[in-house]
Amino acid sequence: MSRSFNIAANAEDAFKKNDIKLIICYLLSNIDAGLKKDDIVSVLSKCSVANYFEITNAFSELITQKHISSSLDDTELFFITDTGKIISEQLSVSLPYSLREKVISQTLKLLSKTKRETENSVNIKNCENGYIVECNISGTNIDLLTLSIYAPDLMQAELIKESFLKKPEKFYQAVLSLIPLEE
Repeated sequence: MSRSFNIAANAEDAFKKNDIKLIICYLLSNIDAGLKKDDIVSVLSKCSVANYFEITNAFSELITQKHISSSLDDTELFFITDTGKIISEQLSVSLPYSLREKVISQTLKLLSKTKRETENSVNIKNCENGYIVECNISGTNIDLLTLSIYAPDLMQAELIKESFLKKPEKFYQAVLSLIPLEE
């Protein structure tokens, strides 16, 4: 391999690493929430930004350079620092618009899913002839709806669970629509 090829390959790797760091800074600058490292890695992987090792390496460098920092509590959430925000504001236009939109969109979907799973729970219990899927929608301090559904096998129980967690409000609306308000 020629020396010029090695220099070009190293320059391309450095460029890609800087892009990965920039997209992480852009992401944390534009989401009004802290994010877990695994969530950031998942989003960037799904958006085909880079592989796991490239993302975690860039992530570590951002921490070392103090462009991102973790929360002080046990939540393991990461936030953008002031210097990271400045870098993001000045350089994010160098990233393709479609990539920026895709990363933000994917992150919002992930946050929405996480919120739904936090506010709503599903337990699958074994019973004599199949499974009971217990679906629970919680409000701030009260359970709004608890629904038990029979499923003859685990595959159907998992489908019910997935469907419920995807759109719990549809289950709630369906149950409420069956309650007669007037006679």
